[in-house]
Amino acid sequence: MTRILTSNFQAPVEVISIFQYGVREDFDADVSPENLANQEAARQRGLTYDANKRAYVYEDGCLIRDEFGQEF
Repeated sequence: MTRILTSNFQAPVEVISIFQYGVREDFDADVSPENLANQEAARQRGLTYDANKRAYVYEDGCLIRDEFGQEF
């Protein structure tokens, strides 16, 4: 079971297992989707940016987030 833990002092942390943690990168709406931080945030969520649709999509093409990384 995956849980998201947050704190005021650190980035959100995803509990992968009892012994593994992965920091989840947040989308930065102030920069383009080509920015490395936004590319990493998309990769961690299994998304890609579709320039034609101007949105982040799953591999099946379903729209998930707008070009600023905000959920629809």
